[in-house]
Amino acid sequence: MKTMVITGGTRGIGNAIVHQFLKNGYRVFTCGSKIESVETLKLECKEWTDDFLQVEVVDMASKEQIQNWASRILNSVSTIDVLINNVGMFLPGKISEEEDGVFENTILTNLASAYHTTRAFI
Repeated sequence: MKTMVITGGTRGIGNAIVHQFLKNGYRVFTCGSKIESVETLKLECKEWTDDFLQVEVVDMASKEQIQNWASRILNSVSTIDVLINNVGMFLPGKISEEEDGVFENTILTNLASAYHTTRAFI
């Protein structure tokens, strides 16, 4: 069985990718930022067992959480056939009104997570 990892697979484009790979017989590991979205994906995919779909809550702005998640995956499979760095965030608003730290969290989530995730799996 082929294995794929996709970040941000609980909603949007990532969710559609997860479903497509499951339908094509892949074992899928994915994550979401909120327990609600993780539980929703599990319900949507209840026809696939844990052998096919593993989904966890992971803060992709956290290098440590990314590394821990990758370690758990690599301890359960020998090969990752596909890696999709899909996670992303956007908080609409005015730069003059946003909370301090929004910029840094956006960069960590949208850019640094792809770097740290890729490094963790190679």
